[in-house]
Amino acid sequence: MDMSTDSIIQLSGGMFLLDQTCSLRGAGNLIVSGGYHDLAYIIDAQITISGGTMIWPYSRGPGGSITFNGGLTIRNNGILQIQPLSTTLLITKEVQLQDNCLIQFPTIGIAAQPGLSDLLDAPDKQPKGNFTIVGIMRFYGGTISGKVNINTLSVLVLNGTTKYIRSLAKLVNYGLTQWGTGDLVTDSNGDFINLNDIQYLDGITSFTAGAYIRGTIVPVEDGGDVFAVNYNSWDYDEGKLSYDEYIKLKLKYVSIVPDGWTENLQIENDIESPL
Repeated sequence: MDMSTDSIIQLSGGMFLLDQTCSLRGAGNLIVSGGYHDLAYIIDAQITISGGTMIWPYSRGPGGSITFNGGLTIRNNGILQIQPLSTTLLITKEVQLQDNCLIQFPTIGIAAQPGLSDLLDAPDKQPKGNFTIVGIMRFYGGTISGKVNINTLSVLVLNGTTKYIRSLAKLVNYGLTQWGTGDLVTDSNGDFINLNDIQYLDGITSFTAGAYIRGTIVPVEDGGDVFAVNYNSWDYDEGKLSYDEYIKLKLKYVSIVPDGWTENLQIENDIESPL
């Protein structure tokens, strides 16, 4: 299908089905505001998903390849869903995620605790998806979920509201990251991996955002310095805290006794072990 410059295809409901071998050529605009629609393997148009779902379905099989040459914006409650395992998605221009949007790759059963297999080069019996962004990625809100590496090669801008990385998804920064507002929350083995520089977003004079691991009490301190090169949100580095800071945090979050407790109560209730 060919689109002329500045032309618009708007999908507001129902289903628009494109075969795996179809392509959408030309510098137009594909706008999705509702319904469920299959993806073509090449789309040159600028894609905006503000509602509904764009899908790369199971029927395409594992190991498929998709290329977006016109950029991608997902906002409001829009969803981009990749159903087969080990799908590769390449976006050559800008990507912007905001509001309550969702990028969903396949999700498998996992333990919600980090482990040695979290290493980038760890062997994997079920290869993950690969989502590479050549242009700027603006992550202003929403969720990335499922078994995928989101690779940013140019500039990653973290700003706006809270952003979520869940269920084995990894956001991997190979270029410059600029962070303004909005926390970054990882959950169920989601991960943010910094392999280059992170700096404050231009104009930010007071930085209040942080990288949090969902379900923990202490945020960035347990994962190390998010502004350090080679930061990894699962890389628990106990050396990042001084001994005094460790004691202070332990007293605050762990060693809190019940109201009315005294040392005499402990002595009175001690029972000698029969062993």
